[in-house]
Amino acid sequence: MYKLKTILYQFNRPAFVFNMLLSLVLIYYRTKVDYPAAIFVKLCGYGVVMAYQYFMANQTYFYFRNAGYRIRRLYTYSIIADLIIFSILYLIPSIIYAIIHA
Repeated sequence: MYKLKTILYQFNRPAFVFNMLLSLVLIYYRTKVDYPAAIFVKLCGYGVVMAYQYFMANQTYFYFRNAGYRIRRLYTYSIIADLIIFSILYLIPSIIYAIIHA
């Protein structure tokens, strides 16, 4: 499991900043953007990142393939991990607001 975390970190590092900035913007505008729309925007962001990595940084795929990991599986793990982080960050302000105004 530790090796998978390290591989996911190395695989997701170029896109992590973009995905977290997109998450923070969507959380900041959460009164205008509801959760399903935010998930749709996040999935579109993943598409942009995947296209960028596919066309501009395709030599990195060989490293992960030679290490024995499938690229689709790494993308799946990365998307699931980022959606979990985004969901937690998206729900924290709602929970705090509910506690304060209870």
